[in-house]
Amino acid sequence: MSRDVERLHIARIVRRMRPRSRTWLVQAEDGRYFVAAFATGTKDDRMLVNKWVSCRVLQRLGVTVPSTHLLALSSMHASLIDNTGYSTTLPHFGSEIPVDFDRETVFDFLPHTLLGQVANLWDVTTALIVDHWLGCTKPSRTVFCRDGTRSTDGGGENPKRPFRGYVIGSSFAFGGVSWEFAQGPSWKRGDNQLQCIDIEQSLRAVSCVDGLPAKSIKQTLEHVPTEWLLGRDRNLLSQLLDELVVRRGYVKRFMLERPWTRRRDFR
Repeated sequence: MSRDVERLHIARIVRRMRPRSRTWLVQAEDGRYFVAAFATGTKDDRMLVNKWVSCRVLQRLGVTVPSTHLLALSSMHASLIDNTGYSTTLPHFGSEIPVDFDRETVFDFLPHTLLGQVANLWDVTTALIVDHWLGCTKPSRTVFCRDGTRSTDGGGENPKRPFRGYVIGSSFAFGGVSWEFAQGPSWKRGDNQLQCIDIEQSLRAVSCVDGLPAKSIKQTLEHVPTEWLLGRDRNLLSQLLDELVVRRGYVKRFMLERPWTRRRDFR
């Protein structure tokens, strides 16, 4: 994939997602908003592959992930970004955020103490657990906006859960550009967040990872844009996915090692 796939042209660069972040909020020619990560034609494009694969894995686990698209960057818009290394010929990664950023407040981050107010809490919980499974050295990016008061956990009106999270994958899966599984995560925020989430949410997520078929995991390789894979990258990615199949049991072990987890919860 992707030479014959239509690319959406970026019409506006809105802002950087966070200070020093590599992702940008952009608006496409059709008016939709995307969180974009840009290709450079170098080894750094592995981070786009990581985002793409992590989003596909989350989808296979039943997480509601925003649709992903390939974006085209013009020379004019590239000049508005303070990085001249971004390609104007390669496809770029875009994760759609289905809200109007000009009218609605969007949060790049929520304190872990507010996670209980997220309507689709299971999606966010699963993303945190999958981060550890994928060997992320930084947590997945999730953006939050005000929700229409419907909770996916209860199925009805829930004014106590005013936020909705949109998980857009992690550039830092497989150790980032190194493409290897670290011995353990180098970040603690995920632990802090998981502690604030009902254990039943975590149990369900762990069960889903443990039961994900090997074939489903390996199929994530099929639709990765070929322009992002250099040299032996396709073979290396295939090997990573094989190892990911073996690592399914790691998730349960990881949760058992958390000091705040009761062993009887995972029997």
